[in-house]
Formats: sequence, structure tokens, C-alpha cells
Amino acid sequence: SNFDGILFFKVGKFYELYNCDADLAHKMCGLNYMGQDNVSPHVGFPETSFNKYAEMFINYGQKVYRVEQTETTVQQKARKHKLVDREVCEVLSKGTLVLEEFLEDSANFILSIVEQAPDAEHGEDETARNSCGGSIQIAVCFMDFSTGHVFLGTFSDDRNRARLRTLIFQYRPTQCLYKRDSISAQTLSLLKNECRSSVLTALLDEDEFFSAPKTQSLVQEHASEYFPQQLPDVLQDAWHDALSMHAFGAILYMLQHTMHDREILPHSHWHVYDPTSTTQSDFLTLDGSTLANLEILYNDDGTRSGTLYEFVEKCHTKFGKRMLEQWLRAPLRRAPAINERLDAIEYLMTDAECWTHELQIEARLRELPDLERLLHTLNVLSTKQRMMDKAVMFDDCWQKSKVEKLLAVM
Repeated sequence: SNFDGILFFKVGKFYELYNCDADLAHKMCGLNYMGQDNVSPHVGFPETSFNKYAEMFINYGQKVYRVEQTETTVQQKARKHKLVDREVCEVLSKGTLVLEEFLEDSANFILSIVEQAPDAEHGEDETARNSCGGSIQIAVCFMDFSTGHVFLGTFSDDRNRARLRTLIFQYRPTQCLYKRDSISAQTLSLLKNECRSSVLTALLDEDEFFSAPKTQSLVQEHASEYFPQQLPDVLQDAWHDALSMHAFGAILYMLQHTMHDREILPHSHWHVYDPTSTTQSDFLTLDGSTLANLEILYNDDGTRSGTLYEFVEKCHTKFGKRMLEQWLRAPLRRAPAINERLDAIEYLMTDAECWTHELQIEARLRELPDLERLLHTLNVLSTKQRMMDKAVMFDDCWQKSKVEKLLAVM
């Protein structure tokens, strides 16, 4: 059932990889084969090196399954069994990372996409839907697991997928989810051309890409765990929109699959994504072509070199860098808000001597950790009955990292 990823199998104080996984580890990570058995190759590394090798595989677009020992040898002997119990305790993929050790400064979004041609609900066949060259209805849901921010929305798009392209250029998802055999040629082409550094994941309809009724049923079934207070307003408003709930269904599957659903959803922050709105939004929408041609956030090579962001970015904190990126991709559109921001900048510049030399604000900011992500991570790690808390660790690095995160925030 876990054939779509790499198995890190705990054996004592080491993680071992076998057969095809071992061959990949040898080629990608330079791990040497263990033993003399060429028929059944395997490689290994110590427990303390988990983050190093997991990050290597994830950067190659692989999914990592962490199989941990969940009982001690004393417990095993007490129940008179030959083997120690082991379970998958963590699943890591490029778009579902929580710990900042694996992440860059930018936001890390996973995006799900659902399409519906105008006549699809009236019985139009699959071939016609896939070759649809006119307008199309698109629902999206994208989430940053490391901060808990979720965006949900539905919009109509043209044959060139201009609005979807704008979303991709604005948020640069690191992983994109779509239904296998149920995506138009135009959209798939857009994803392959514009998301070259992203992992494209085709999910099975219903079993993995949950339908709207299944998504609603699961949310109701686990409501007390997912949303202890009440459903977020954004989710309530989208509850009867089948296309939006279908898009959220893929994100919910990934949350459950990676065992983060009970950890992240109670602390999630929900937003409406509506590129057509002129009343709800205080921001301008810069389309994909504008962002690309003016090289506002990224250049043609996908790097920051020579971009507007690189020119103005003088931030001393990681969360400040993400805020600046958000300001550049969505500039203010209302005069009062623009003047308010300019007044704040003028105030800081007028008293620059005081801020820099007397209060040493820049030096103090440089010392700050990534508070936005760390606070969210602490909420995640405080969830009761996490699978990783069941794991038997032979080194105290796991518990030590949790304490270090708490001390960093304090």
C-alpha cells in the first residue's frame, strides 16, 4: 500500500532501505550497499541522520514513509511475539512539510485543482470535457501545512487558463494535486510548463481525491477533532458548493494520508480565494503574465536573481520575507490603506537613527526565529496521541528538537 514512496524502515538505531529503495538511495544520496547480498540490496544510516536523507529524497520529488518501532523489546517479549511492532509514523512529501528544518523562507503551498466544463453536469462525455477549449469552471484549494493557512475558491476561466496561471505565479505551489484521467489537456499542459519545480500528483477519484459528499461526511464525522469550536466561515459558505468541497477533498486526503489532519486543522486559518472579486478584496490582482514579464517575484529561470523582490528585500526575519512577498504579489488598491502604509514607512525612516543605533532593532530582529512557523509547529507537536510520540527512539534528538523549538519561541 506504500509503493508510491520510499520506506525508511527502523532497525535498532538505524533506518534501512531495501531493494528498489536501496538502489535509489545509492544513486541519489551516495549511500553504500550493506552486506554481500547483491540479490537483495539494502542501505542504511543512523537515526540522527533522518532529516538529512529525508530532505534529499523530498527534493528529488519522492515521498518518504517513516516506519518506526512502536514497542520496546521488553514489551515484545511480554506479549510473546517474535517481532517488534512497527508502524508508519510519519509521511513526508514536498507539499506537506511542517518542520522548518525542511523548508525554505518562502511559503510552501500544496494545491488541488478540480475542473467542470459548463455542460459537464448535463451529461457531456469525458472526451468532450478533456478537450474543452472554451470557458471552464475551476475550484482550487491550497494550503501551507507549515503555517496552517488555507485558501478555498471557485472561478470561471478561459481556454488559456489565465486565472489559474495567475494563481500559480502568485503562490508557486510545491505540489499540485489533480484527478487522474479527469483533467483537461490545457490545464495539464499549464501545470507541466509552469510548475516544473513542483511535484505533480495524480490522485484516484473518490478513493484519494474525495468527492464532495465524502468530504462533508468526513468533516462531520471528525468535527470535534478538526474544528472544536465551529466550522470556519469560509468552509460554511462553501459547504453547498460541490466543486469547492471536492477541491478541499484532495487536501483533506493528504492531511489524513500524512497523519496531520488532527494536528493542523484545529489551528488552521481560512481565506477565500476569489480572483474576480472587486468588493471583498483590498488588493490588486497582478495576472500571471505581469508577474512573469516584469520578473516581480521570480525570473525565467525560477530564481530571485534580478527580480523586484531581490531589489527591495531587506528583511531580517523569515516571516517578514513572506509578508513582503505577499505585498508584492497583491499590491494595495485603496488610497487610505496605501497612505497608512506610507505613513508607517515615513515614521520608521524619520527615526532611523533611534531604531538602528539606540534600540538596535535590526540586530534584535535578526536573532528572532521563524515565529510564525514555530508557533504553528508547537501547536502541531502538542496534539495528543500523535503517531511519532508512539515511536521508540534510541537517541534523544527527537525530544531535544521539540524542547529547542519551545525555547526558541520563549
